[in-house]
Amino acid sequence: MIEKNRSLPVFDILHLSFINIFAKIKPIFLISYGIALSIYIVVMLLPGPGDLVSEASLLIRISYLALLLSLLLIISTLFYRALSFDILSFRELFPKKAGTIIKMLLYLIGLMFLLFIATLAISLFFLLIAAIVNNVTEASILNETNLPPVVYFSMMVVILFIIMRLQPTFISIATERNFIEMKSSYYYTRDNFKELILIGLFSFVPAMLPIVIVYYALAGSSGLAVTNTFVTFLIFPLFLLPYLSVLSAGIEVDKFLVKGQASNKAGA
Repeated sequence: MIEKNRSLPVFDILHLSFINIFAKIKPIFLISYGIALSIYIVVMLLPGPGDLVSEASLLIRISYLALLLSLLLIISTLFYRALSFDILSFRELFPKKAGTIIKMLLYLIGLMFLLFIATLAISLFFLLIAAIVNNVTEASILNETNLPPVVYFSMMVVILFIIMRLQPTFISIATERNFIEMKSSYYYTRDNFKELILIGLFSFVPAMLPIVIVYYALAGSSGLAVTNTFVTFLIFPLFLLPYLSVLSAGIEVDKFLVKGQASNKAGA
């Protein structure tokens, strides 16, 4: 019989995750501005798909997809390491083994495919409900006006839940410790359905608030057209904050469930 897993202390996990972000603010800014500068240079070199003939646009789309995967790979690996370790030198941000980068990329692609399947299933489920309700009532009670908020929120909850359950796998890859397979990650995070959803939501949603506030503040300001790129560069770390918050929460979940279970077994 499988022993019931420990219940996650939601408030403590959230508290520790935000403290960890503030404690690692220096490497976070270093990585953020390095990424922002790299994006600016690459975008300057790559023309937009709309500016090209149809024959060439496929290549540009592939280039942008490669750029997206590269950014996701760099952000995930570097920030996992920055939030997991006490970084004393710039070299410590980078994995020691080349295979780490390849494994992280493959698992990120797998995660994106899994999230795509999950969101597609949710979309089809709500479309089925809408079709049934509208057919029974003979009216468009559920339509494109009132359905999307429910769909998008459901998608966000499912995406955050899946990411939180798989965090131990990606943390083990980035930190180059003993590798934890996805099935093992699901094993370690079992029995915490509600807790993981709450941790995911309350790490992601509050981190979106500074972005919304800054966006409306800038939208209401005048004379920013000329300096728009510079302003975006300055506030770029804010755009990464929701993703950082989820990663940091995942690290605290990993400490409590994975390392906590390992230490308990060692002390048993």
